Amino acid sequence: LTFQGQELEKNILFLGVGTLRGRVFANGEGAPNVTVTFTSSMTGSKSVSTDSSGNFELLGIPVGRFSLEALDPVTRLGASGGGEISENGQTLTLDLTLSSYGRIRGRILRTDGVTPAARAAVTLTGKGHTLYASTGEDGSFAFSTVTLGSWMLRVQEWNGDAKAALAADLASPNQELVFDPLLLDGASPSVLSLLPASGSTGLPLDTTLSVTFSEGMDPSSLTSETVIFSGPSGVLPATRTLSADRLTLVVAPHAPLQSFSLYTLTITDQATDIAGNPLSPFSSSFLTRDLIPPRV
Repeated sequence: LTFQGQELEKNILFLGVGTLRGRVFANGEGAPNVTVTFTSSMTGSKSVSTDSSGNFELLGIPVGRFSLEALDPVTRLGASGGGEISENGQTLTLDLTLSSYGRIRGRILRTDGVTPAARAAVTLTGKGHTLYASTGEDGSFAFSTVTLGSWMLRVQEWNGDAKAALAADLASPNQELVFDPLLLDGASPSVLSLLPASGSTGLPLDTTLSVTFSEGMDPSSLTSETVIFSGPSGVLPATRTLSADRLTLVVAPHAPLQSFSLYTLTITDQATDIAGNPLSPFSSSFLTRDLIPPRV
């Protein structure tokens, strides 16, 4: 409202609610008096305690994604899970098993390296499920009950395209991983160089290709569908090996190339950097050595 007497009309959309229930286990049996905490970026958090058989129920859960954490105040064992209520009236069952756990927290900054990335969506994926969180006004986030093991942390900027991603490995009970600061990345990766260079001629038939990228690439995005090596007979089988720093990709054909033939390496925009930004599409061709003897 900007002046006295002004009237505004706004529509309110009710997304609906559902029910979340489940059971918390410890050593194969239901665990009583365990605190189960539901967290949603839309409604905040609410907690309940399990009954004598380890059962819990949460009513009025809003439609959308959520995280669930369980903590036994006596044994100090914990568990976590995540899911989504997709429609009004849905009842979702999610069981949890207590074990040793650790914590993952951090602070996200925008691409300028200074401004906190408030309200960014943070996901933690591993152990067969995904946990969800959002950053506060200072860019901070926390997952306080994370099962030990390997996880992938991903961040998506609120109201923007910048992203961040990294691997997080919890190896010991009560371990805490802190990523402060973690900068968002809004730049698309590109190919800095290719050996042999585009347009090369007279190359040997056992040629392998080495591609250098401007930033670390996501290994899972460099597949036969995104990195395509083709020749006179069409697409050719090849091995794709990414260096440990994720900056260099070696493409090695499975069989010797044909003499005096044109070959092309194409990398599509489905190849992404570690944060998930798409590559600027790239294509390069070269000609192999002429080993065909002359004939009269």
